[in-house]
Formats: sequence, structure tokens, C-alpha cells
Amino acid sequence: MNVAVIFYSLYGDTAALAAAVAQGAEQAGAIVRLRQVAGLAPPQDRWRASARIRATGERLASVPLARHDDLLWADAIALGSPARYGAMSAELRRFLDGPGHLGGDLAGKVASVFCSPSPTEGAQRAALHGMIASLLRHGVIVQ
Repeated sequence: MNVAVIFYSLYGDTAALAAAVAQGAEQAGAIVRLRQVAGLAPPQDRWRASARIRATGERLASVPLARHDDLLWADAIALGSPARYGAMSAELRRFLDGPGHLGGDLAGKVASVFCSPSPTEGAQRAALHGMIASLLRHGVIVQ
């Protein structure tokens, strides 16, 4: 089974969860693609950010960027995002909604979602629901 673990992480928390998901899938015998979603801020702005953000960027530099082909390749998909004010990150939203048209190409695939901790439980739940809604729109079966 091919599993795509696709995430966005600014501070590294979601990246740690994604790595654990990927490791679990590999231990179960899956072939895994661990991919990160590109940030929206220009690189020069990201490097002016906090030391923690810069360190995360350096740590994740070797993780390839996600492409829609990764979704098409996968039999199962795991999406991860921080909870941003009750929504998935804008970066993950952009990846799911644009620019390549997926049409019904994901119909019947199985997926799961995860998000990093948020100060409020409701924000996490809302972010997870947003990711689920995006996947359902593409005909994905969410477990």
C-alpha cells in the first residue's frame, strides 16, 4: 500500500506528528511519501522570523514539497496541519484547493487527518473538520 503523509508545519509540531504517522505506516508495511506543503511567505521573510521558525525550516529542508502527483500515487492519504483560529493552515488549504485540478481523481481513496495542539480544543476540532470537508469534496473516504 502507498501512503502519502502531507503536512504543513511552521514551528515543527505538526512535522513531528507527520513523522510519527509515516513511521507507523512504514512499520505496518506501507511505502510512504512524507511531504511538506510549501509556505506562503517569501523565503526572505521566513528567514527574518523567530529562531524557532528558522530552525524548523532548516530541519525540514530535506523533506520534499508535496505535489498533486503524490495524492494520485497514494492508496491512502494522511493530512496534517496546525489549527489556525479554528481552521487548517492557509498553506494546506491552498495545496488542496489550487492550482492543479484533481477532479474526481481521488475518489475512493482512504484518508485520515491530524493536527497539532491548539490552546482550545474547539479550534482543533474545527480544523480537523475543515480538512475532512476538503477531502470529502474530492470523493475521499475519511476514516
